[in-house]
Amino acid sequence: MKTKNIVVATLVFLTICLVTKALGGDGKVVVGSPHKMDHNIFYNYNEADMDSFKNAFTEASRLMFNSTNGQMQFGTIRVSKNPSFEDKADFWIHSGADGASAGGIGVLGTPGVHVTMYRERHRFTAEDGPGHNERGQFGIVHELGHHALNLYDEYGNPATGYPDAPCVNGYCISDDSSVACIMDGGTTVHPTHHRTEWCTNPDDGLSTSHITDPLNHQEHMHAEACWETIASYCSSEYGAATTEPAAVNTSDPAGHVNPAWIVIGDQLRYVICVDKSFSMNGSKIAKAKLGADLFVDLGHEGTGERLAVTSFSGGAGFDPPADVDFDLTEVVNDTVKDNARDAIELIDVENMTAIGAGMRVSLDELETLPRDTACAEAVILLSDGEHNYGAEHPDDVIPDLRDRGVRVFTVGLGSPPILDEDLLQHIADETGGLYTHASNEAELAAIYTAYCAEIRGAEVCGEDAGELTPEKYESQEVYVDGFTNEATFVIHWPNGKGALDLELERPDGKIIDPAVAAADPDIKYVEMAYYEFYRVRKPMTGNWKLWIFARGGPSRIPYAAQTLAEAPGVDFSVFVKNHLFKYPQVPIVQASLSAGPHVAGAKVEGVVVRPGAEPGAADTVPLTLYDDGQHIHGDEMADDGIYSNRFLEFSYNGSYQFRFTAANESGREATPDERMNNEWTPKPIPPFRRVAKNTVIIRGLPQAFLRPNITRVDPAEGNQGQTLNVTVSGSNFVDGAVAELLGGGITIHNAIVVDRYKIIANITVDPAASLGARDARVTNPGGLSGYAKGVFMVKEEPDCFPVTYSTYLDWVALGKPNCWCGIYGDPPCPYQCDGDCDCSGSGPPFNYRIYTGDLNCIIAEWKKKIGNPTLNPCADIDHKDSGTPFKYRVYTADLNRVVGNWKKKDAQLPGNCPRPE
Repeated sequence: MKTKNIVVATLVFLTICLVTKALGGDGKVVVGSPHKMDHNIFYNYNEADMDSFKNAFTEASRLMFNSTNGQMQFGTIRVSKNPSFEDKADFWIHSGADGASAGGIGVLGTPGVHVTMYRERHRFTAEDGPGHNERGQFGIVHELGHHALNLYDEYGNPATGYPDAPCVNGYCISDDSSVACIMDGGTTVHPTHHRTEWCTNPDDGLSTSHITDPLNHQEHMHAEACWETIASYCSSEYGAATTEPAAVNTSDPAGHVNPAWIVIGDQLRYVICVDKSFSMNGSKIAKAKLGADLFVDLGHEGTGERLAVTSFSGGAGFDPPADVDFDLTEVVNDTVKDNARDAIELIDVENMTAIGAGMRVSLDELETLPRDTACAEAVILLSDGEHNYGAEHPDDVIPDLRDRGVRVFTVGLGSPPILDEDLLQHIADETGGLYTHASNEAELAAIYTAYCAEIRGAEVCGEDAGELTPEKYESQEVYVDGFTNEATFVIHWPNGKGALDLELERPDGKIIDPAVAAADPDIKYVEMAYYEFYRVRKPMTGNWKLWIFARGGPSRIPYAAQTLAEAPGVDFSVFVKNHLFKYPQVPIVQASLSAGPHVAGAKVEGVVVRPGAEPGAADTVPLTLYDDGQHIHGDEMADDGIYSNRFLEFSYNGSYQFRFTAANESGREATPDERMNNEWTPKPIPPFRRVAKNTVIIRGLPQAFLRPNITRVDPAEGNQGQTLNVTVSGSNFVDGAVAELLGGGITIHNAIVVDRYKIIANITVDPAASLGARDARVTNPGGLSGYAKGVFMVKEEPDCFPVTYSTYLDWVALGKPNCWCGIYGDPPCPYQCDGDCDCSGSGPPFNYRIYTGDLNCIIAEWKKKIGNPTLNPCADIDHKDSGTPFKYRVYTADLNRVVGNWKKKDAQLPGNCPRPE
């Protein structure tokens, strides 16, 4: 059987992603001869000797070199035990002797995604471990096959789950197998040739060909052998050409060089970089300063942190285009923070937008100190425009930022086309940071707060919003888990200086206010004009309440409340393999959840904030991520702690922000890719909650993939038996859209899409239609529908009901051309109308409304005639001199005065017509 011929059509169609040679984070492939993989390792325990894995990774590099015939090895490996290193790490090493798990397939360099390994199993390389069968280098390279080379396992049966027959002990090989692949098994299973090769296509005639029946996971997902995937993936993803070997040689090729092993420091350094171009004038720069101030205050003094402030503009008279407003300084006390905030306050708007210069001057500040003395370095860059000035384009600075390992977190304020979201996303993607779009400046403080947590290895465990009026109060509740060493409870609001106060209520009911905080060394309280927070060390586990009080200020005070948790080893990251998509490429959104090991059995739910119809507008749709191994969800393996789903509900081209909450109520340790033995039983994971976000940008959407949005139907009611025109208002309406009023008894004769915001439909309400509210639905040609509940009401048929005619032509269609003068500006009547329309010779023009019995109380809009007062064009309204006698009443436009009562042929009106509403 030839592996290439195994094709799963649905996977070929659905598994779509945009490839790029550049990677985020520090984990990367450096193209050369040989190509080198750089890795980061985070020790998630108190590791005194961080050289304990040095030999295992050196031997793993040698195995990678052997298996690729000298084409690839490890380059530089940086290790740290500082939590701020978590999201930069490709490997997390835990204490204990459990198995290993990859954090995803083909995700090297994706921040927040890592391989999980255990110390007492993988640091041994020569069967000298506690079980006398450990070979850590095999586990390391096997997991890198998933993580870096886009490979799946060659064991287990994907049709029925993992592991399953016919594999032995979960693997498709035994200890004495003569043919095996590195993806065949974990550390424990190592046949006579010790799995030093990747499998090849059977057509190549090598002993490393490997086909199983039924298909293994690699064959099922990729329809090819491992070497074929390696060659294509390394070329497309890394730009690193590799050649499948022509022969099997298990001996080590010459030329391997041991990787560089660097234990880095525990400092945190960050630069706040602010756009001060002219478009930032007013509330934009004010709220940007507020967010930057809050970021500064949330920093930790006395822990070796360093911060700097830079800004950029450009243009004639403003060179250099970027400035250092506050030099990189260690935060030894609150005075340093005060000085940094003073520097931020002095930033003034100038002229152009030199983003490249801002990036360069920020990097220059960080480079005043050696790289390897720092654990994490970051730039937080905000802009509301596009790069339009300066000698350096941002692409010129990105390689230097990557070489130093600086992550750039970008914030885009405002809307395209003024805002270049693609560039800001590109900068973040290439450096391993994040991009977040702020549709308005009030959102900036929340973004800066979340970035502050992300950079230092903390996370958001609660996020809420509210609104207060003066002298009112309310509470927000958040769960603080047992993993958390330190919690920070923050509120911030965009207007009303000093308008709000914050107090905390512990799970035991004790109140924490500023006075309590001042007397407790484990609590720090900060109060500023537009934000307050408490930082609590060793917080009590349980539900905390944030009591928020409004002192005074504006009549409406919107606020946001965020709780940050510092809990080493607990991580929730939302990621996509790429951040720029062009239709028909479809993003697969994934989330990695860890609390030491990866966590299975949690709920990961959230919303996607999509671009709206108008600049600055947005709407949301729900999205749930699954850890069920179902291809329809884009999930690769069930119960591995990686939650996934495809996103297909597009609205417009632009940025889509994914906001998720992971709620672990009764979760368990995820199934490891490599098990210690078949008796493995998952351990329960204590409860915790985390919030995470990420952004992708969608381009090239056809209109047919827009989801309609309905805001109202006008008129909003119709009577049984009535035929009328209705206008459906909203957005995203596409030519060919189908409009419906649901619930039965309403026929839509035709519906015309006037533009993207309006549909006009002619409808008939059946005389027997059930009374009550109806939902509206509009479906675009691509199949996406929008709903609005209860926007049209069916009412009981009256004795008579109004029909409005607004043009001369409507009246002609009824065969009464001589009885209509029209509204101002309409075509002229046979009877001349002018400014004196009440036949009295005085007064401004206004409209009559006429009721006629034989026309079911038709309301006609009349312009009062002048000319011969004795000439009454409406004495015989139907021009037939026959028919049901009727009488009509003429009202002035304000409906407060009867102008006249006339009676035709002395007959009486059968029933009374209501006055118009």
